[in-house]
Amino acid sequence: MKVLVCPRCKYPFVVGEGNFKRKQKYCSRDCKKSDIRNRFLKFVDKRLKNGCWLWTGTRHGKGYGHFQIGKKSEKAHRFSYLEFVGPLNDKHVLHKCDNPPCVNPKHLFLGTNLDNVRDKLTKGRQPYGNTMAHTKVTDRDVLLIRALWSSKTITQRDIAARFGISITHTYCIATKRRRERVLSAR
Repeated sequence: MKVLVCPRCKYPFVVGEGNFKRKQKYCSRDCKKSDIRNRFLKFVDKRLKNGCWLWTGTRHGKGYGHFQIGKKSEKAHRFSYLEFVGPLNDKHVLHKCDNPPCVNPKHLFLGTNLDNVRDKLTKGRQPYGNTMAHTKVTDRDVLLIRALWSSKTITQRDIAARFGISITHTYCIATKRRRERVLSAR
């Protein structure tokens, strides 16, 4: 048996001899949770006028913050929601403010994967059509493919060859299974 002092509340506590007990640092889960919350808040700047709490710690891909909890890395906005609002229930944490480094729980809300995709599309963060790097045909080309398809003056194989795409891709564009949102050339 060993007596340790909790770094949070300074209260002495006894630790048993088992392997998992040797790693115990806090007297209770509440002290451990409180210490993690305080460490998290050290990386938060609440001084922005728009109400965002800016994550000043490590950021990865697209500006989202990451927070280390033991050996596990968690996205900062997800940790903020979990800590200040409640459980995630296997859902995405979305931003009302559309600011990836924001961790203000008032700016966060839960959504499904479909909600997340719709949110990205409406806010212009999801490449679509001409904005995608691998796109071979423009919106104008899509309209031309549909016009040629409906006129029946040229074969599907010839349309595909003319635009450098597969016959299947031609069919999907012509029948609006792909690029269904293209209504006019931009």
